[in-house]
Parts: sequence; structure tokens; C-alpha cells
Amino acid sequence: MRVPEDATGVRLAVGGPGRGLDGFRRSHREAQHARRVASLAGVEEPVTHFRDVAAAALASVDLEGARELVADQLGPLLASPEGRELVTTLRVYLQEQGRPRRAAARLGVHENTIANRARRIEDLLGRPIDDRVTELLLAATLAPLLDG
Repeated sequence: MRVPEDATGVRLAVGGPGRGLDGFRRSHREAQHARRVASLAGVEEPVTHFRDVAAAALASVDLEGARELVADQLGPLLASPEGRELVTTLRVYLQEQGRPRRAAARLGVHENTIANRARRIEDLLGRPIDDRVTELLLAATLAPLLDG
């Protein structure tokens, strides 16, 4: 789906396909969630698909709870001077199943940089990155949405 170039400022939020009235309702609800996440994140992209933001959408319905999860899981990282960079590295590293080379390629840095950042993250958190992976990934996904 593409937005025409002359449609500056137009943003679309898209739910999944569905059939009948129930399918329409589901798709509409998903689109509303996608719009809310795009708004929270300050997304400049013209189209936000629910399928791309589903976890963040559902986890951020309760903003207070989402903020508490982020603080509980990432507090020491966020308090550090390089906090945003470390949270981004953590998110990508976990999305790439702990593969430094793939994370490095996505972030445009050397593989050794990822390894160094991973050690720094573990030092700050006081635990291995592979401890509570689901919670860490969810918190790292939510953190940029809750900055503002």
C-alpha cells in the first residue's frame, strides 16, 4: 500500500483482512491500535500495519503498566548516558535471536560493537540478556513509544 507523494501529512493505519461484519470490526479495531502506536511513536511513515506493531499495540493499551514494565526491565539501561543506543541494540539483538552479525548488519555497525554493547547491557542489567527474553524484548519495543 502506497500513499501518493502529493498526500503530504496523510497517515494510514491498517488492520488485517477479514470477512463479514466480524472481520470488518476486527480490522477496524486493529487499525485503531496501529494508529495509536504510530501516534505514540511519532511515526513519520505514511502507512502503519497492525501486523507490524501488534505486540506494542496490545502491550501499550495500559500505558501505566507499559511504563512500569519498561522501568522494571530496562531502568539501569535508560539511566545510563548511552541508554537509547543500548535499548535499540538490545531490541535488534533480541529480534535477531542473539546473532551479533545480523544485529550489526541491521544497525550498520561492526559485529564487535554489538558484542561490546551486549556486555555493557548485561553489566548494567546485572543479568544475562537471555534471561527473561520475552520481557526484555517487549520492554525494548515499548521504550521508544513511551519516551515522550
